[in-house]
Amino acid sequence: MKNLFFCLLLCLLLCTGLTAQDAIPPSRVAQFVPPLINTPAPAANEPQSTPPYCNPCLFYGGDFDVNNSNADTFANENIIPGGSSILAQIYSPFQVPKGQTWTVTGLFINSIAYPTALDPVATPWEIRRAIPLKGGRGGKLVASGTANATMTPTGRYLNGTPEYTILVMLDSPVALKAGRYWENVTPQCTDSGNSQCTAEGFTGFLESDMETKAGKGVNGFGPAEPWRDSFWNAPDFGLTWANVYQVHLQRGMPGGDAFSAGVIGTSQ
Repeated sequence: MKNLFFCLLLCLLLCTGLTAQDAIPPSRVAQFVPPLINTPAPAANEPQSTPPYCNPCLFYGGDFDVNNSNADTFANENIIPGGSSILAQIYSPFQVPKGQTWTVTGLFINSIAYPTALDPVATPWEIRRAIPLKGGRGGKLVASGTANATMTPTGRYLNGTPEYTILVMLDSPVALKAGRYWENVTPQCTDSGNSQCTAEGFTGFLESDMETKAGKGVNGFGPAEPWRDSFWNAPDFGLTWANVYQVHLQRGMPGGDAFSAGVIGTSQ
């Protein structure tokens, strides 16, 4: 079924007139449709546990749901496949509950990654708020920076390609009052001398989405992840703060409802 969807999507891109917003580079088209998933999901009665790297954990949307037919991956990266730089960023929402203040000390995402290491390890991150429901602009930047990231296998695979947790610890804690925020961590592979950064085809970092209804995924923790409220800012794809779910929906594809991302820190 996934292969059929891919063929239909490829035909659509090649056989119809597309606007600039739809003109995603051909080498990145396959990122809209994942290959077959070959990692078994936990049994329904298997105890869930928050990932050990989310410690102390404020929020985790949940694991890549390998049993869900809507499971997909989306470009979130700064990389140079074929010698052409591509920048694409996914912004995942999280909710600080009423009456709480979160002190954020780290952020992380889970990504299917074809490079086996970051190059450089210095990784940009952002926290935003007030992104409009319809997108189009990035709301207000609350905090941002660059920090050395770790890249650790999760043990899950997509068609034989490993998923990694890419985690940054912030140089200075960020205090967040109650409300909705969006996080981004952008893996880097921009060394032109590194063949993993410049290879054609499927080279890249593809952020894992999380398709469990109501935003509470397998091994999720904390407030449920806001549903269908993630944004994709990918100028090289012609996407300017576009709602990820709507981008996928317009192309007749499932997925893009929520992402496998999390927040580290303490609450008071």
